[in-house]
Amino acid sequence: MKRREAVNLLYKIYNACQDITINAIQIDTIKKENTYPDQNFVLLIKDTLSSSSYAILKVIAKNHNLEVSKRDEITIISDKSNQL
Repeated sequence: MKRREAVNLLYKIYNACQDITINAIQIDTIKKENTYPDQNFVLLIKDTLSSSSYAILKVIAKNHNLEVSKRDEITIISDKSNQL
């Protein structure tokens, strides 16, 4: 997803999920390159999510044609074709 979409999604998730703090969500790039306008971004949530927040997160991601995955203790929201 592009940076603007990632920022908008960050705030949508923050407002919808009561147990996710703004400091727990991070926007990161998939590849560290100098092609900023063409970068693809992902959201990383470094927090323990309740089952209700995780369900809300999955619905929000699905509505934006995104995918939710977990790696270690981090929840990742990304385009379906762009995984970390």
